[in-house]
Amino acid sequence: MDKLKQYIDENREAFDELPMPDGHQTRFEKKLMQSRKHTLREFSFYGALLAACVALFFLLRFSLTIVPEDEATQSHIYAGCGMSQEIHDLQLYYTMQMNELVLQLQAYDKKNIPGTRELLDEMNQVLYDNSEFEETILPVLPCSDAAIFAMSRHYGASLESLQIMLNQLQQMK
Repeated sequence: MDKLKQYIDENREAFDELPMPDGHQTRFEKKLMQSRKHTLREFSFYGALLAACVALFFLLRFSLTIVPEDEATQSHIYAGCGMSQEIHDLQLYYTMQMNELVLQLQAYDKKNIPGTRELLDEMNQVLYDNSEFEETILPVLPCSDAAIFAMSRHYGASLESLQIMLNQLQQMK
């Protein structure tokens, strides 16, 4: 390789004086334009990919943590009910328990363990089901021990599911 470089350096003037073949300039310009189009297409693709990653980050960061409703919102659901504070406290307790498990499960997202993504998708489904329960079923439950029992069963099943997922992730580690 050094001999070739030396030969080119010594005979540089001869290379500069050689005429280009016919059509070489147009072929070169055509390839250059295609390269620019390809670069623009790649830039657009990577820009869209970056935007999707940022959107996914914010979605995961802010949607997976369960935020309990404030007391003012809860109080109108069970207005006139003597058990409203108990129901609110029970919901807060289970929400805190689930948040703790969710944070432990999310810690596994950064590790490249096969099957982790599927378990985290299932975790998201459990969280979605809980939000649906809180929005649709919880407000129509009667103000009674039956409502507290239903809440305990639902949240208990959700906690058990999340705990099973966490145990599976810990075993796969």
